Amino acid sequence: MCLMLHYHGLDEHEQNIINYEASQHAEGENLKEWALEFIKSDYLNIFERAKKELNHIPLQPATRLNHLLKVWDLLHIKGYITEMEATAMIRIAAEWELQEKLIQQVRP
Repeated sequence: MCLMLHYHGLDEHEQNIINYEASQHAEGENLKEWALEFIKSDYLNIFERAKKELNHIPLQPATRLNHLLKVWDLLHIKGYITEMEATAMIRIAAEWELQEKLIQQVRP
């Protein structure tokens, strides 16, 4: 989720979403700090670096789709999803060969 919110810059409301989500999980704060450091270390190439990292994590397609849908739902907390965020989500889904399934799930 940090990657999606940082895709266009992070505002205060989006930071609150990240903080809330981190507080809901036992290791959430550690994961949040790792993600923010990962982003800061090379902001310009974050999307490609993150895709490489995520592709090395062995997860079933259903689990990957559930993660994408959770991020999609969390992005809706602010009341909208930007075109950049939606594009990033679809690009990751395409990388995982889940683009059609994601679009089917999020289409109204």
